Amino acid sequence: MKLTSIKLCNFRSFYGTTPEIVLSGGDVLNTTIIHGNNGSGKTSLLNAFTWVLYEKFSAAFASVEQLVNKRAIAEAKHKQAVECWVEFLFNSLKQRYYKAFNRFKNILAYAKLCQK
Repeated sequence: MKLTSIKLCNFRSFYGTTPEIVLSGGDVLNTTIIHGNNGSGKTSLLNAFTWVLYEKFSAAFASVEQLVNKRAIAEAKHKQAVECWVEFLFNSLKQRYYKAFNRFKNILAYAKLCQK
């Protein structure tokens, strides 16, 4: 099972819906390097992965309420729900793993599999 792509919406430092991040998966070019300055979202990607698959976060992550992007919350109207989700596509199973958090209804929709 190979992780082939990641897509996020208002998750931590990622504002709005990101373009699909396609990872390397060939026989020769099979490594994806994620690098960037401090605060650019590297650990957020790690937390996205561990949240969807294991319901866990890195040590510095204090609470589930910190999932939703602060700018998205600030721009939302009073009592308006703010979308926050992460989606992974795995190649061999052709399945998408998806997890969402609704900021104002405090509902967690846990890892559902969507057949493609």
